[in-house]
Amino acid sequence: MRYSLEESPWQPSAVPATARSSLGEPQRVNGIRAPQPVRQCLLTMLEATPGVVTVANRDGQLLYMNATGRALLGVAGDSPIDTRNLADFYSPAAFEKLRTEAIPQCLSNGVWRGESSLLDRCGCEIPVSQVLTAYRDDTAPTPAFSSIAWDIRDHKRIEQRLFHEATHDSLTGLPNRALLLDRFSQAVQFAERHRRGVGITFVDLNDFKSINDYHGHAAGDRVLCAVAARLRGRLREEDTVSRYGGDEFVVLAPTTVNRAASTQLERSIRRVFDKPFKIGRQKLCVTASIGTAMFPEDGDDPEVLLDCADGLMFSAKRRATRSSRPGSPAPESPLEPRSRGASDISAPRRFEGNCKA
Repeated sequence: MRYSLEESPWQPSAVPATARSSLGEPQRVNGIRAPQPVRQCLLTMLEATPGVVTVANRDGQLLYMNATGRALLGVAGDSPIDTRNLADFYSPAAFEKLRTEAIPQCLSNGVWRGESSLLDRCGCEIPVSQVLTAYRDDTAPTPAFSSIAWDIRDHKRIEQRLFHEATHDSLTGLPNRALLLDRFSQAVQFAERHRRGVGITFVDLNDFKSINDYHGHAAGDRVLCAVAARLRGRLREEDTVSRYGGDEFVVLAPTTVNRAASTQLERSIRRVFDKPFKIGRQKLCVTASIGTAMFPEDGDDPEVLLDCADGLMFSAKRRATRSSRPGSPAPESPLEPRSRGASDISAPRRFEGNCKA
């Protein structure tokens, strides 16, 4: 398919004088007639540029593409470039942005700078940082456009990694408190508009300190990761499981319609702790205290709802009675306090608790 840049909401006469220079003969550089050696130097430089350099006329027909562009976009070195159109190398959305935003601004201000995307030889999008310039003068009255675009895939990958690190727990990979609060606020706003409910559940591991004390923090970390994995597997795709801090997890259920649904959610969470967690060669029984608050019954502000769920969880913890502390050794199998290293972690030991074998 061929697109004409004439369809853009601009007129050729809109090209400012500051953006005009000749594309054809006589060639000029900075307004001065350029001798052949200078033009050859410029061409050599463009061919060596690591960015994708193109020149196109007002119909989008390509007049030039450098070696980097040909290699990246899959154009053979001996293939005539004037049979190709700019639209061949952009997704429809990216070309529409070029046509309706980049070109009008380029013609108004002389230059446009921004992010776009090109299509490689396989049709995959390549994010690029692009500069577009318009040219026109008395010897070439029809506007033409030059562009240089730099592949920023590495930059985007780093950007995504940094964003993930800023919004996820480094140990479990779960969303952290900041991301949870952001999603919670969005869920409450959505529920207000559509008159729906939102459930927020605090999950606090009981006596988790005993696991760290008896078996070391490495074993404790493995328990946290195992709990996180079970919670993710138990809940719905639209729910958010977050590590809120320490041994606390928070479950956000944005489509919980009523209290009965929140009670069912709590049952699903409790089943996470029905079976012991296998850490190395031993099994640890872990229990948790749970408290759930509902929007709008328990409040209409995320912070208020979080405080409510936290308070309900602590009330449940105080009411809980346990014959022995989960994760601690059975009385008939006394253990020395943890010391020296991870070798103690894998030693086979028996533990009591209310989880099923």
